[in-house]
Amino acid sequence: MLQWEFTRGDIQPFDENDRRQFLRNWMALLFKVPREQVLAETTEGRREFDSLSRSIESNDRIRPLAVNPLLLTVIAIVHWNRKRLPEQRVDLYDECVDVLLGQRKEAERVQASRRIGSLDEQQEERQ
Repeated sequence: MLQWEFTRGDIQPFDENDRRQFLRNWMALLFKVPREQVLAETTEGRREFDSLSRSIESNDRIRPLAVNPLLLTVIAIVHWNRKRLPEQRVDLYDECVDVLLGQRKEAERVQASRRIGSLDEQQEERQ
C-alpha cells in the first residue's frame, strides 16, 4: 500500500512592505512596463498604485484581507474595475463576485463570437 507524504508550506501574511512590492509587480504587468518604472512620477501606473495602496492601507476593514497573493489580486482587480474599494468587507466580497462573474461572462461572449467567426469562415470556404 502506498503512503503519501505531503509537505506543508505556509505563506506568511503580507505586511505593508510586502503589499507594496506585490502591487508594484502587479502594476508592472498590468501596464506592461518595467517594474522600476511603475513608481515614476506622473505615470498612470503610479497613480493607480498610489490609489490602490491608499485604499488598502487606510481601511481597517479591507487591509486585513490583503494578506496573501490571491486576496490581494482580487482586491486589485476590484479596484481596477471599479476605480475604488468599498468600505465594508461584505461589499468587497459582493463586488469581487460581480467583477469575476462579469469577466467570465465577457470571456464566454468572446469565445462564442470566435466560434461564430470560425463557422462563417468555414462556410465561405465551402462556397
